[in-house]
Amino acid sequence: MMKKMMLLSAAVFSSAVFAGEIYKAKAGDLLPVKAVEQLEGGVLRAAGKTLFLHAKTPFAVDPAKKYVISGEFRFLGTLPRSFNAGLMPMTEKNMPISSVCIDAVAGTETVLAAPAEAGDTVLKVADALRWNNKRPSCGVAFNVKDNRADLPNFSCIGMKTGSVNKNGDDWEIRLGKPLPKAYAAGTRVRQHLFGGTFIYSIAKFKKDLSGEWQKFSGTVTGMTENTRSDTKFWPGTAKARVIVLTMGGADDSAVEFRGLKVEEIE
Repeated sequence: MMKKMMLLSAAVFSSAVFAGEIYKAKAGDLLPVKAVEQLEGGVLRAAGKTLFLHAKTPFAVDPAKKYVISGEFRFLGTLPRSFNAGLMPMTEKNMPISSVCIDAVAGTETVLAAPAEAGDTVLKVADALRWNNKRPSCGVAFNVKDNRADLPNFSCIGMKTGSVNKNGDDWEIRLGKPLPKAYAAGTRVRQHLFGGTFIYSIAKFKKDLSGEWQKFSGTVTGMTENTRSDTKFWPGTAKARVIVLTMGGADDSAVEFRGLKVEEIE
């Protein structure tokens, strides 16, 4: 009797915790389709020096729930320099959310001190005293709002390292490329940071790879306020796609994987 009660309790607990599998990778749903080969036993294979695979089908995200992303991988031929896997955060309209769109540097809000024309490579702002002038991979976000209500902000452009300088009453910021559109004087701006492109919940720049099967997994839940994370969703995330990325391989490099899936936990 006691054993039956324990089994029943375990079953109820399991059903209450795991809502079930909401995505499983398969040939035809991973892009580019021609790069993925279906083998026996549910094994998928992709070969190449550098691989970027992403699911065609996104799944809806509820930050209040937990999502376990997992799969088994093995690497054949020349091992890639690094292996990454996880999720691509997206808006409700399927717009990918990159880190620069959400990684806002607190206290750097200011305004354009002069109009910025399309094609300009220098911005004039009222105050850039708190801007990081040494870190590489920084950017400028336009039309920012109080309490970071503009995140994710897709109006961002990269700036050159060491390019923030005071010039008279104003500050100048040199951009990495010409400004694609014009902005009026007084437009609110903020410094943002470029970082990891995706939510690397399964693996992030992993190097200890093997020709033997290895299981990788990670959990993502909640949402950050204004930074990137590999365990939380980014601001504005409504959907996500599974991604697999290898870098620094050779002509004979290949990755095989099985059971790559997403499970939702209540």
